[in-house]
Amino acid sequence: HRLGDQDRPFHLSIAPIWEIPVGRSRRYWSQMPKWLDGVAGGWQLSGQYTIQSGAPVTFNANDSFYFSGKDFAFSKSKRSLTEWFDTSQFYRFPDKNTDFATLASYPAWTGVQNLPGYNFKPAPGDTIKNGVYQDFGTYVRTIPTRWSDVRASRVNNLDAVIAKSFAFRERLRLQYRFEVYNAFNHVRFGSPNADPTSSNFGKVNPTEENNARVVQMALKLYF
Repeated sequence: HRLGDQDRPFHLSIAPIWEIPVGRSRRYWSQMPKWLDGVAGGWQLSGQYTIQSGAPVTFNANDSFYFSGKDFAFSKSKRSLTEWFDTSQFYRFPDKNTDFATLASYPAWTGVQNLPGYNFKPAPGDTIKNGVYQDFGTYVRTIPTRWSDVRASRVNNLDAVIAKSFAFRERLRLQYRFEVYNAFNHVRFGSPNADPTSSNFGKVNPTEENNARVVQMALKLYF
């Protein structure tokens, strides 16, 4: 069994609208002059805040690797783009080109040293450099390829708008909008490399996947 790739244990989305109570016919300064109300009164503040867990990191089911069984998640303070999780808890399977000397450096928890072919060294010139490679045909993977505590960057985004409408006639009004998207400029990155055979294993591409803060103004005419 494994987690689905859409698993998000936490998702919160809030979209409030606040009519700022300042201006004529409002709670504060209800008797302000019309000219001042045209500038300071009748503003509306709205926004949407979303925070959501990141997607679980997916290890390719076709990749053959050993896993120590230990928790390989880093705390937020220790995690970085160059090392998103503890890669030392994984070891790739030896292939036919892995020589005997390299096998000796495998940690004991991989069990390589206990495989029947470990002590067999093929003759010089053989296409296979180690005996254990022959034993992988009966290997059955019993570990999942997604873990709940190792995830890509979460979503943490705030969009905010402050707007004011100017009424000229009953059916004609102009709205001014000041909009800020990703107001806190939170960066979201993709998933780390989950290929134990890659030199970038455990690293995150530093390219930002979401948009940086965007500030814009707009005029909308309603008629």
